[in-house]
Amino acid sequence: VDAEMVLRRCMESLCVRVTLADLQTLRRELSRDSPPLDAAVELGVARVLQEVLGDKDESLKLEAAWCLTNLAGGDSSHSIAVLPCVPLLIVHLNSANQELAEQCWLAPTH
Repeated sequence: VDAEMVLRRCMESLCVRVTLADLQTLRRELSRDSPPLDAAVELGVARVLQEVLGDKDESLKLEAAWCLTNLAGGDSSHSIAVLPCVPLLIVHLNSANQELAEQCWLAPTH
């Protein structure tokens, strides 16, 4: 299955209702050897992930931060796409969830 197609299906689903399974699929797609980062930026993945960072569910926030870390690991255009998320990432640096705090630190520094 084409990575970009999986990414598009995942984004369509996330725009309707955010699920842990969809975020995990997105994270896996963004961590492939040749991830579809350009497509992710074009589809507005960072915007959706930014909204998820404001959710109450810690597991959703962790997956969103992890996705942002993977997205920021591309070239400068991918890092720039993550910049609007930085304020929310900073908020979660003090999270009691150590794994979430670590991913929120990694995303903008990746």
